[in-house]
Amino acid sequence: MGDTVAFTDQLGRAATITLDGARRTERADSSQLVADVAVTAADGAVTVDPLRFRAQPAEGPTVDPGDGAIGRPAEDGIAFDVPEGEVLISYVAPDGEVLVAFRVDPASQTPADDEVDYPPFSCDMGVDGIPVCEGDVPDSVGVYRTPDGVLVGD
Repeated sequence: MGDTVAFTDQLGRAATITLDGARRTERADSSQLVADVAVTAADGAVTVDPLRFRAQPAEGPTVDPGDGAIGRPAEDGIAFDVPEGEVLISYVAPDGEVLVAFRVDPASQTPADDEVDYPPFSCDMGVDGIPVCEGDVPDSVGVYRTPDGVLVGD
């Protein structure tokens, strides 16, 4: 992950696409791969259409990039209905020319079960030994004080 590939769109504008991560999310009858990509224009703006991303199983060394499942916008990325295993993700021009391709191995596809959603909070130890916390403090912290001195969880 973190691979960056440069490309030039059909209007001659330079940009890069970075694959920041890939994860599996469970659906009722299967799982889908959600790719987190970032597009950076070298100068000005480059339009990127999620529907021009494609994904397919990468079976063997000779896979035709640009074929496969069409990407669709999803929360925090682009989703593909592809089986588990090594996957080739491509970004294609409107005429079908492959502009960018990434190979995603199974080990880098974080399963949804491994994702933990931690609440945003912070704590520092108070002078009396009771932590001073702010934000969305979980119950597992136990007794703490807010920054304005209110005792919580007593």
